[in-house]
Amino acid sequence: VPEGESAPLGLLPPTDPDNDVLSITVTELPQTGVITHPDGIPVNIGDSLTSDQLTSLIYTAPNDHEEGDPIGLFGYEIDDGYNPPVPGHTTIGITQQNEPGCAILTPHYSRRGRTLLSNASSTCI
Repeated sequence: VPEGESAPLGLLPPTDPDNDVLSITVTELPQTGVITHPDGIPVNIGDSLTSDQLTSLIYTAPNDHEEGDPIGLFGYEIDDGYNPPVPGHTTIGITQQNEPGCAILTPHYSRRGRTLLSNASSTCI
């Protein structure tokens, strides 16, 4: 994502092998930039999200990002109400090239050491 520009996180909705209803809670935000809902409202640590809200989140890069500066993660917990919550996170990376930048987003979910869902996406502007 070029400095000051935005891109969707591109997350897939989490799934549960037992088809239980899932709740999602934000646990970590990137060190730089901001995560928002499509209407521009910022996401905060502790926010509860629906699957639709999770899949529509947007990352906006800072205006003054220096290559090599830490960006951080977007972290959350997925809870089915029966088992311990499952942590999920998305690593956010900003590439600076002579062409438009790309946000490289890699979500991970795991339960008891096995991956439930993993996908990677790149969003270029």
